[in-house]
Amino acid sequence: MKILIVDDEITSRTFIKSSLKDLGHEVVEASSGEEALKVLESSSPPRMLILDWMMPEISGLDVLRKVRGGSNLLSLYVIMLTAKHNGEDIILAFQEGTNDFISKPVSKVELKSRVEVGIKTIELQGLIEKQTQRLNEAEKMAAIGTMASSIAHEVNNPLSVIKGKCYKLLKLESVSPECVENINKIEQMCDRISHITNGLLMLSRTQSQQDMELCNVRDFFEYSLEVCEDKLVKKGIRINIDLNQFEHSLYARPVELSHVFLNIIKNSIDEVSKLEERWIKISHEESEGFHHYLIMDSGKGISIELQNKILEPFFTTKKSGKGTGLGLSISKKIIESHGGILSLDTSCQNTCFKVSLPKRLSLRAEAPAKLTYLQDLSFVVIEDEKEIIEVYKEYFEFKGLKNVKYFRSLSEFKADKNSNIHVIICDYLLEEGSGLDIFRYVEEKYSKTPLFIMISSLASNGLEKTLRSQGIHYVIPKPLRLERIVKIIEEYYQVKDHKRVS
Repeated sequence: MKILIVDDEITSRTFIKSSLKDLGHEVVEASSGEEALKVLESSSPPRMLILDWMMPEISGLDVLRKVRGGSNLLSLYVIMLTAKHNGEDIILAFQEGTNDFISKPVSKVELKSRVEVGIKTIELQGLIEKQTQRLNEAEKMAAIGTMASSIAHEVNNPLSVIKGKCYKLLKLESVSPECVENINKIEQMCDRISHITNGLLMLSRTQSQQDMELCNVRDFFEYSLEVCEDKLVKKGIRINIDLNQFEHSLYARPVELSHVFLNIIKNSIDEVSKLEERWIKISHEESEGFHHYLIMDSGKGISIELQNKILEPFFTTKKSGKGTGLGLSISKKIIESHGGILSLDTSCQNTCFKVSLPKRLSLRAEAPAKLTYLQDLSFVVIEDEKEIIEVYKEYFEFKGLKNVKYFRSLSEFKADKNSNIHVIICDYLLEEGSGLDIFRYVEEKYSKTPLFIMISSLASNGLEKTLRSQGIHYVIPKPLRLERIVKIIEEYYQVKDHKRVS
């Protein structure tokens, strides 16, 4: 424990210093109140103050008043040294904020006991502060989750329709290049809106490791660098990366991992743009069972004071209005949901973030006998919104999927006698019952459950974890990304898209 002794009497100060050093403490000395205040205002102040009452110019009581009047030193543990034995003086010291007192002349045994009590009090105070911080953070997360969940369904359903119509327009032969460019911009804006709601949801939800697909890691970095290309050129930042290092696959959620790498690279750009030397280096390492992705820049590291805070929600070093403090905390949660670790590499002389992800095999089913192509599979779509059904129909017709049935409720689905189903795509929120009710019915009816994909705008507050614990294969957030759903089906059943092959 770092302890400051303030006493103008050298004999008393030397005795206390020697006694505390024998107990293994780090000791700092001051011979006056003025000198003590300078020590307390330093970048690394002590946790405990042993303060003599009677000193010339600035008394111990004056120092105590200044300490308790400053917000930075409210948690400092103070023991007053005094030859005063008057009860009124002792009461005054406690009223001004002392935690304890020791009578002069100082006894080594009493000093040891008082300091030990102080250390235990400081430790308990630290635990209380941590618990309070966690409770405050939990309240913030709950508020964000409630807000995001309430708007996600209403926002993401229209976005699904807009994206579906965009896809249909792009397939028309008569579309001009200018229209194609405008349609692509509409899709990009839809994705931006979706990222806002899904990013907030991500802070408040617990994710499983099943809603994943096989991804080429190179794609994540190519995408991130493409998005940041203008900024890198304008700010004169040199990128050092060999994309061939990343020519391998991971079983992951591609949108989320793209978000993580893009966020870290953007943070690096913001920081190094202030420096004379401007570069970012991205590299790959491997260990048993893990891939490690290192994003290092020309910054000179992060101070010890900030290292433990940098990944916390709502903490930001950026100016007001420039950062929310959510980026790295969301990224940390995403990586943890993939079974990995996002960390700051403190052994590096420069600023370096390390993303470690497990080498994992994908979840697969054996392909049904004699089925080679996606178009050979039979599908059921359960959705109660007419506009969304139209989006499915238009897309599946384009893909050449002939064996697709559409239902609006559990009762309609029950009335159908078809028992040969390979894929069920079901909305979680239905006017009659829920997607979970339909899944339970499917489990009872079929000896082998078809691939079950649940679509939801409200994948927060443990809903995803609950659905997967019931055995549902995939939970996909809205707005719909039908290309992604098709990729999941192809990977799961190991079939090919006949249209792509031909």
